[in-house]
Amino acid sequence: MADGLSFNYGNFGLGVLGSAEEGMQGEAGVSENLSFEIDTWMNFDPEQGVNIAEKVGGTPADLAFTNGSILDDGGSVTGLAFASWDPALGASFITTGLDTNAAFLNVPTTFAGSEDFIFGLSSRVGGANQDVFVDNLSITTAVPEPTGALLLGLSSFGFIFLRRR
Repeated sequence: MADGLSFNYGNFGLGVLGSAEEGMQGEAGVSENLSFEIDTWMNFDPEQGVNIAEKVGGTPADLAFTNGSILDDGGSVTGLAFASWDPALGASFITTGLDTNAAFLNVPTTFAGSEDFIFGLSSRVGGANQDVFVDNLSITTAVPEPTGALLLGLSSFGFIFLRRR
């Protein structure tokens, strides 16, 4: 098990829990998804850190990753996350307040959005030794002219991670 959270945009159904910090990568029936991920499991684990991932045609891929501790045992972090995606420019993910932050700008994607896709948060706190709070979620979308290409302009949220020993 692992701890963390992800902000997702894709073809998953309402009520699908997702794979927390691994987005919708392991969810059956989800073939298209873009995830902005914060993995807080085990300090200095090789998978811990911040990530942008996509699942296209059912095949998952990590697009940008920075490994590092998110918060220390017995500590807490509070900050902001900003995620954006543009079909032409790619995905961007910026966080503040974590011990290791995301600073990914215009990462190329092969993901294609759809008006039928939904947004979702997925998180878990394995072992019940961590609390995750998300506050002030703001999602802004725009459809540029009649091209039909969906632009995820801004997605931002405040977060608090608390880890108990």
